[in-house]
Amino acid sequence: VLFLLDGHLMNMISFFLLFYFLEWIIRKEYVLIALLFYFLNRSELHIHLATMAILAIYLSRISYLWWLAVDTESETKKIWKTIGTLQLTAWGFVAIATISTVDYIQINHLFNEASSLNRFNFLCITVLLYHSFSHLFLSLWGHFYLQKKIEPSGLPTYYSTANWFLRFNMSYYLQSLLKSKITQQLENHLKNELQFQELKTQNPTLAKFSLETVLKSEIAHLKEANLRISKI
Repeated sequence: VLFLLDGHLMNMISFFLLFYFLEWIIRKEYVLIALLFYFLNRSELHIHLATMAILAIYLSRISYLWWLAVDTESETKKIWKTIGTLQLTAWGFVAIATISTVDYIQINHLFNEASSLNRFNFLCITVLLYHSFSHLFLSLWGHFYLQKKIEPSGLPTYYSTANWFLRFNMSYYLQSLLKSKITQQLENHLKNELQFQELKTQNPTLAKFSLETVLKSEIAHLKEANLRISKI
């Protein structure tokens, strides 16, 4: 009990590491966040510890999502790394702002449980701030990314996210949607491969281009996706 109500630096660091690894292992941030709000609402948890725990949960979430880029290729890898960097930037901004603010409020005894400036509301604002800045950064980047002109000679490889299928729980609707899309795209790619082979027999110089390599790579990813979605 004394540990939970002690907001000194070492306890803050311990709480941060504890919730960082808890989130990494169980990957249920909403459950952990709900527990923090429950104990804070009962005045059984120091606001400094609750704030550090929230920051640790989101940093852990960003970290394990970042590593998903290892299984991707081409433009998908670049996009996913950019998303991770933007989320980390949003987290850093919110971390500095909330830690500084909660420290100032505690030193000056500004928390008032009878008013809107209380510990529970402050933690709510911390969560909303992270999601707001994360969505803001991603929206701004997405807007300018869509305006960027794509080089016609560049042929990025898609569908490498098939390696993610067994890592997350999916709703039945998403599973059925993916199954139909995978089947449709696989059929189209196989037809395109057959047509390309026919064109290549008529014009052998086509073998110099990367189109065939990209096509085969995407077919392999789609077949892997079809195999993995059938195991869910």
